[in-house]
Amino acid sequence: SIDESEATAKYPESRLPAGMAYVVELGVTYPLSEKWVFRSLIRRMDLESTAMRSPLILDDHSEVIATSVSYVF
Repeated sequence: SIDESEATAKYPESRLPAGMAYVVELGVTYPLSEKWVFRSLIRRMDLESTAMRSPLILDDHSEVIATSVSYVF
């Protein structure tokens, strides 16, 4: 929601009910050696249709792909 005190011409005042986000995440962790670990994940998030009434939300879903190589102490 956007309060009256925060509203602008670009982002008008809006009141929205609480909603839900659905998240699915799949990841893998693989040891490269005794001290190095590779991690990778993909995540998808879907918002309820009520969220799309907000001027701050541009899309009803998002995807994230991340990878990392970590050193373990």
